[in-house]
Amino acid sequence: MAPEPYRLARLRRRLRDYLERYCRDGTVVWDVVLCVQEACVNAISHGGSPAEIEVFLGFSGHDLQITVKDQGKGFDIGAFDPGAVPDPDAERGRGLYLMARLADEMELRREGGIEVRLLKRDALGEPPVEERPVAATSAQALADDRFRVLFENVTEGVALYELIEREGRAADYRILQANRSFLRQTGLRANGASGWLGSDVFGPGAPPYLEEYAQAVDGAVPRVFEGLAPATGRSLRLTALPMGDGRFATVSEDVTERKRAVAELDRAADALDEAAAERRRLLATIRSQAETIRARESELSARVAALEAQKRRVAAPSEEQRLQARELAERVELAESLNAINRLLHSTLEFDEIMQRALDGGVAALAADAGTIELRDRPDWVVRFQCGFSPEAVGKRLSRGEAPNASRAMAYREPFATADMQAAATDVGFVSEHDLRGVLAVPLFAQDAVIGCLLFYSQAVRVFTDSEIDFGRKLGATVSLALENSRLLAEQRGAATTLQQHLIHPLPEVAGLELAAVSQPASEPALVGGDFHDVIALKDDLVLVLIGDVTGKGIPAAGMTETVRSAFRTLALISTAPEFILRHINRMMLEEPHVDQLVTALLLRIDLGRGLVTFSSAGHPAPVLVGPAGATLLEPTYGPPLGSFVSAFETRRAPLEVGETLVLYTDGLTEARRAGELLGEERLLRLLEEAGTAEPQALVDHLVQAVSEYAGVLQDDVQILALLRTGKD
Repeated sequence: MAPEPYRLARLRRRLRDYLERYCRDGTVVWDVVLCVQEACVNAISHGGSPAEIEVFLGFSGHDLQITVKDQGKGFDIGAFDPGAVPDPDAERGRGLYLMARLADEMELRREGGIEVRLLKRDALGEPPVEERPVAATSAQALADDRFRVLFENVTEGVALYELIEREGRAADYRILQANRSFLRQTGLRANGASGWLGSDVFGPGAPPYLEEYAQAVDGAVPRVFEGLAPATGRSLRLTALPMGDGRFATVSEDVTERKRAVAELDRAADALDEAAAERRRLLATIRSQAETIRARESELSARVAALEAQKRRVAAPSEEQRLQARELAERVELAESLNAINRLLHSTLEFDEIMQRALDGGVAALAADAGTIELRDRPDWVVRFQCGFSPEAVGKRLSRGEAPNASRAMAYREPFATADMQAAATDVGFVSEHDLRGVLAVPLFAQDAVIGCLLFYSQAVRVFTDSEIDFGRKLGATVSLALENSRLLAEQRGAATTLQQHLIHPLPEVAGLELAAVSQPASEPALVGGDFHDVIALKDDLVLVLIGDVTGKGIPAAGMTETVRSAFRTLALISTAPEFILRHINRMMLEEPHVDQLVTALLLRIDLGRGLVTFSSAGHPAPVLVGPAGATLLEPTYGPPLGSFVSAFETRRAPLEVGETLVLYTDGLTEARRAGELLGEERLLRLLEEAGTAEPQALVDHLVQAVSEYAGVLQDDVQILALLRTGKD
């Protein structure tokens, strides 16, 4: 084999084809395939040689001998300790340990490269007997009456086919059997599908998806793809399952609405990108203005220093010099006040806090008697914030004539000051009610439109200086930028919430179970997360429950949640065993070349008739059982996250009595932090014991409130699912 990673998939298939013919059981096959794969991965990672990797397999009696040899530089084989358990969190160092554990004997040699010799005792089985694939077993199960009811009533389309070859190539296929959902999705009639050729049903030429179906049959691996039903125009997600002897089955799901939702998500994501770009532009503007203010402060400080030096040189300064010094001192004082207000404004993104802090700071800096912020509500103005007036002033609506100063500032688009409003005949409405005389009016902008006005009042006649008017202009610009930043954040939060809601699926009604779920996004959700859950109610009092978390955020994470959920629902038609479903989802992700995410998942099968829970974990936190006796972790045998590497998954069982509740959650709950300390599993158990035997909805609400109070700001999304066994009505 050439030392290229993409060659490993073909090597695994060739090894399985060989070993399944001669080995005594499937466990031996998987152990040997995994050992050879790990040895080849080491050769690729550490060898550094372009020479081919040599792989030998052969039987000596009933024992299987394996040799993997490369011509590279290798590594220090003397440092390997077969008794030392590797760190599960480390990125490397597990391959030799796995080979030593799975093989009965292992020997490492270094002769022009690394040579790994393995021995698997008693591996030879009976004469080759072809195993029947799982899909074939499912096809035969269609004859069972109970399975036929499920076959005819599932929402997914299911059909059985036979591939027809001519001159050694796939030329057509025959539809052997199809359920009602398949007929509805494809627009075919019941009497016009079964037994017919695809070319007869869909018209002349090659029938739809012939190439994909042939690849599934020839490769003996499932194929997942999307297509368009010719007759109905509906978008379908199809899974082709090989069944042997040229037969295959398809499971089709109508994803038309989902694709529309994804298109909507894409549009929302584009809007998010535009909002983020606008936010970056505004931040750059704010930084630029801050640099300008600092430069002006430095300039003013230099001028004050120069004046102080001149004052020391001149014994009796002139009146003009005193006025200049007073003006510079005033500018410095106002600049310091503006800096303090800037720090306060940029410590929050909440609209009300920005406005009130700006008003209070401006009144104090200008030594004004009072102030208001009037916002535009066409065609009127509304007093939204006040300083120095009674709280009853807030909410007062003013006509254009009753708010002449705000209207004038909107028309000028520049700050202005009036020393005596009585003399200027502008003391009307709100101003005349409080006997105010002087005013400084500053317009507020959003996207180049005037949205409001900052107004600073004096009860006596007052001439506002140029320095004070300049201060008002800078304060107005700073407030306008802070308001625009707050608006963009609100849009981002709304878009992220909309994306998250598209991925939430409603819980089914299940006799004997009361269910509740909550999805709490992070406090600053820039992108949609990858937390998800799903519940399937089956026949015979069986319920399948899945909860998981995809690495990363955004559209790729959202798409992977739907891929895993779709595979989960498809595989549940074949088997309800948690370890079977997790193993095949893991295999599907590993064989898909474009999948680079990992998924933690916890899968439970609840047998309400027997009061029994069977569960398996792919690196996901353990569920909690809550009952009259308290709260207990149900520790699973943890497997690796889905998409990591080939692995089997083990199950555990636990009783579920009437009145007991199962609580499932994602790691955003236990990994919430306060001052660097995790909430953790012990605090979670105490919180659940405090809740006691509360109903599921009250229980999940209690946990969300508790984690929000503990962390203050959630750094990760949280999903919680509670299932209370109530007994049948």
